[in-house]
Amino acid sequence: MRQEYRKLDPFCDVGEKKTNTRNLVKALTSPYQRLIVVTVQTLTQALKGEKFAEELKKIKDKRVVFIVDEAHRSWYSIQKNIIKNFFTNANYYGFTGTPLMRGKNISNDEPSTEEVFGKCVHFYTLQDAIRDVNVLSLIHI
Repeated sequence: MRQEYRKLDPFCDVGEKKTNTRNLVKALTSPYQRLIVVTVQTLTQALKGEKFAEELKKIKDKRVVFIVDEAHRSWYSIQKNIIKNFFTNANYYGFTGTPLMRGKNISNDEPSTEEVFGKCVHFYTLQDAIRDVNVLSLIHI
């Protein structure tokens, strides 16, 4: 996570990393904070309970966008429900290299990535990555 914060440093205030709920609530309610990088765990900790309820009430209906990394597993939990139930005007974009697909790699009682996030808007396949030299092709010996 620290490495990801460093990558975003030119674009947002990450001097106070949002790894504790007090710093996160301060950032969420600030009129100046436009981009916040936070873990699902820290966000749900801030949203549940009464400790920050009064402060957070004013952002409940704001337009927000969630960009979820590793969406194939990180977003399948009670934590997701806490976040989705709190923010009434949110959009969610999930990124994953290994989507969960019905009939392929999940059981019938688990939701697929498409069922959670909606229809895929872009595919970047292994073949694309090999062509772009972002990964090396497999060599069979």
